[in-house]
Amino acid sequence: MPIPLIKGATENSLFLIAEIGVNHDGDFERAKDLVCKASQTGFDAVKFQYWIEEELLSKHTRMAPYQGSGNQEDLLKELRLTLKDLEALNIYAKSLGFKFIVSAFGARALDDIALLMPDAIKVPSGEAGNPWLLEKLASLSFPIIVSTGMLGHDEINYLKGFLDLIPNKIVMHCVSAYPAKISDCNFKRIEYLKDTFKSPIGFSDHTIGDVASVIAIAHGCVAIEKHITWSNSANGPDHKSSLEVASADKFVSSLREAFRAVESSDLSLDEIENAKFVKKALYLNSDIKPGDKLSVDSLIALRPLLDGIPAIERDTLIGEMVVRAGSKGEMLEYSHLGYK
Repeated sequence: MPIPLIKGATENSLFLIAEIGVNHDGDFERAKDLVCKASQTGFDAVKFQYWIEEELLSKHTRMAPYQGSGNQEDLLKELRLTLKDLEALNIYAKSLGFKFIVSAFGARALDDIALLMPDAIKVPSGEAGNPWLLEKLASLSFPIIVSTGMLGHDEINYLKGFLDLIPNKIVMHCVSAYPAKISDCNFKRIEYLKDTFKSPIGFSDHTIGDVASVIAIAHGCVAIEKHITWSNSANGPDHKSSLEVASADKFVSSLREAFRAVESSDLSLDEIENAKFVKKALYLNSDIKPGDKLSVDSLIALRPLLDGIPAIERDTLIGEMVVRAGSKGEMLEYSHLGYK
């Protein structure tokens, strides 16, 4: 099943998204710098957020606990990038060979984002139950990424009704806490999402460090999204739970290595080489001459295997006629039995 985010990607590749979100602090130049630095770390894509205040907030909106104190409307006005800013960042990201993704916080925001021609559109967890936004998704030709944080089973089933109409999608397991505790990540939910949506599953990682992402990969996730920041000590709602871009290359390399560890059921090249010296072959436990028949007593299992006959082949050779003489301690070869 192809991953609908990057041409030619399959379930045998890992797609990594650097979520800048609002960690640019409303500063276009800082956003551009984060795109540049993220592109040098090995991520595949960068992601931003876009909203229109009047379709996002009511007069009753309060700050979430992780956002601190104050007024959420004032906070978001300080953190918002304009559509023109995002257009410029899209062009810049693509000039670096980087995929560009934007989260839509509402149906009107979705319409605006579509004009940018991003590589994918993200539906954040808080919008995954918004029927006005969801109704528009099926009419778009963009790959869709949807986070499922905070969604109960009824809400997942509601979302499925819309996503079943969209072939190019990836569904993200997500714990909407900032930061999230690894003990709260409930990785068994990944199998539930696989069974429900029959699509590639990813993980939006809000924990500190790389352990949760590695576990998600071991459970079959083929996309990882991670918040990045220029500084964990900066003021703002997401900085403290984000990965500093200066150390993001280590995060990326750890995840790539973890994915290689689960992508194949075959033996490693090192094991194949070591097997020649550690596994046992069939050796002669007594002299043999033409006309003899091999018996259990005429054979013994010894190291090294090298290019010999593996010991597990013993029972298939018992009773075979010897055509070439051999001495005790000698490795049994098929030529002893007249085989090439």
